Amino acid sequence: MAQAAQIWAESPSEPGARMSALQRLLAPVLAPSEDAEPAIVPLFPETGAGAQVGEGSSVDVDWPAAIRLISDVAARVRQAHAEADEAGRRAEALAERSTRRAEDAEARLRLAEAETQGALLRAEQAEAAARAAEARAARAEEAMRAAQADRQEAQAWLKRLYASVLTEFEGLTDLPKAHTA
Repeated sequence: MAQAAQIWAESPSEPGARMSALQRLLAPVLAPSEDAEPAIVPLFPETGAGAQVGEGSSVDVDWPAAIRLISDVAARVRQAHAEADEAGRRAEALAERSTRRAEDAEARLRLAEAETQGALLRAEQAEAAARAAEARAARAEEAMRAAQADRQEAQAWLKRLYASVLTEFEGLTDLPKAHTA
């Protein structure tokens, strides 16, 4: 960890330098600014090769400062943990909301596709019905023309028959000529 603080202390202004949350919390403690009093309290004083630390030692340990330092670091770790938990909850809520919106959009899309398919089917049915009606109208028109032609032929045949009957029976009856027209 001291190495991370040293790296941070060497390049604090570099834009590409990234530190973890723990490094950011511990950076003021591990690499304080030059004008600030050092916050590191040696818990076990460094002694020479042959020196022993015992009851009569002249090395004083600032235990209240060590406890404050540990308490401060613990508070920062708890705060970072709480912030990470809150960020996790927000991210989870956002992901759930996004998932729910995506599912709703997919459901609306499926419904719209079903409605479109239904409309296309109804349009095809209406088109088929229109073609069938058009075909029936064409057949009815053809049947009407055929019926008119048959009627005209029947009228012509009846006129010829009537003329022939008049010619055949002209001498047999005494009908006046006024009725023959």
